[in-house]
Amino acid sequence: MTNYLCSVNGEVYHFFYNDSSGICRRKYLANNFRNTESIYPEGLDGFCVHVDSGGSIHILCTNSSHEIVYLLYKNGSWHKCVITKNRADVTPLFFKIGIAQGRIQLFCSARHQNNLILIHSVLGINAMPAVIDSLKDSRFTIHGTRIYYSNSDGVLGYQDFSDGKPNQFIPIRENSAQPYVCDRGITYISEESVMFGDKNVYSDPYASAPVLITAEDKLMLMWQSGGFVRYMTSSDDGASWSGPMRFVSANREVQLYNLLIDCSLSCCYGSHTDRDINMFGISEWSRPASKHAEKHLPAASNDDIELQKLKIMLEMMKTEVVQLKKQMKELHSLLNDNTN
Repeated sequence: MTNYLCSVNGEVYHFFYNDSSGICRRKYLANNFRNTESIYPEGLDGFCVHVDSGGSIHILCTNSSHEIVYLLYKNGSWHKCVITKNRADVTPLFFKIGIAQGRIQLFCSARHQNNLILIHSVLGINAMPAVIDSLKDSRFTIHGTRIYYSNSDGVLGYQDFSDGKPNQFIPIRENSAQPYVCDRGITYISEESVMFGDKNVYSDPYASAPVLITAEDKLMLMWQSGGFVRYMTSSDDGASWSGPMRFVSANREVQLYNLLIDCSLSCCYGSHTDRDINMFGISEWSRPASKHAEKHLPAASNDDIELQKLKIMLEMMKTEVVQLKKQMKELHSLLNDNTN
């Protein structure tokens, strides 16, 4: 399940997916979750969230109608815009947001028949999503203006989208997948081993989804292994590592969380209940998790981004007005029929 823990204008929210309620959020206050609300009941899992420095919330997701939907929360209101409608045989899986040349970039892994594909588009009303590669694994990550993934040949690499259009795959390592990249380095799975850079850190045939965090000035490498989470630490930036240890989750389901605190993005494992949350290796997760965390989007004061958001909001308002006029026309027709 997708989880985002985000700070919004000094308040912390948990965005998550629920089978019966779609995309939801709840406020974290006084060490408790409160005020759960469904913000998009039709939304499906695999969505992504970004909160810019102006407090606007951006969400990309899909729904059962195979639409790619953009949700924007600004000035106390939610606005919805359908970016595009996919073919019935294309099923979006996971979304990410990047920034290039002052424009919001949409990335999405999707299933097309028996194949996995990677889709890119510049966010806008007249978006034209295009397939930029085929995938071995649906998980991918963005760091700066690079998107890292494993192609259909099982080669881990990246494409640079700094000019707004990814166009060349740069290989890193064969037989590798599930990359996670931050300023401290890159980790991934290669031939049943957890890697840091080009080093084999630990052999684990059950390893998946590794992440890196900074905990008490140490580099911590965490990954899922069966039904629990293993971790190793390094005090010398990954030159050497401690022996493997594991977290105890006290019979709670372990999940991966995206932490978006003060516009800094990182990931961490943990677990939560209806009332509280426990993050592995991070005691005060509602503060910036690391000075090394990735700066995901530029400030909202960027003129190009603000202009793009304004255009999208105006188009959303036009759509809402058209729908209102249609409803008024239907109501007027119904009243005339009753009168006659």
